[in-house]
Amino acid sequence: MPAVNPRISVTLPPSTAALLARLCSLTGNSQSSTVGELLMTCEPIFERMCLVMEAANEVATEAADEMSRANEEMAGSFKRAQGRMEQQLGLCLDEWEKGTGELLRAMEKVQRRARRKPATAAGTGTPKRSPARPCTAAAAGYPANRAAATPACNTGVRFQSEKRGKAHPPMDSGDFSA
Repeated sequence: MPAVNPRISVTLPPSTAALLARLCSLTGNSQSSTVGELLMTCEPIFERMCLVMEAANEVATEAADEMSRANEEMAGSFKRAQGRMEQQLGLCLDEWEKGTGELLRAMEKVQRRARRKPATAAGTGTPKRSPARPCTAAAAGYPANRAAATPACNTGVRFQSEKRGKAHPPMDSGDFSA
């Protein structure tokens, strides 16, 4: 048969358990009856705490519902604003088309000039060539072995084909024995 007064198990930190044991030894009561008496004297405080916690939970639920409704309303107003903006943009584009349509049609009518036909040699029908450029490396100002040399420039770069010997020792290493 179940007990009229339910039992609970309580875990206490060592310091609290020591104080409870000391109090019980002074009063001569058991630990469970002492804890029960302390909790019964705090019953009005527990009841008030329960009421406050229930009210807080109810307010939190109502606030969540209100936020949900507010979010739905906000989303609806954003959609309506977007629709109005798109409508205004459409009107602006229509006005732009009206204002620039004539200009665009006039621009589309403009034709480009035809390409110039190359001049032909007299009676041959073959195109004239422009004066020939120098074909040889020497005529162009390059050394004869152009593949082995870099072009001359104003930065002090020498042709790769030039070899440094004792007359031109390497400048970087300081070694003049080469």
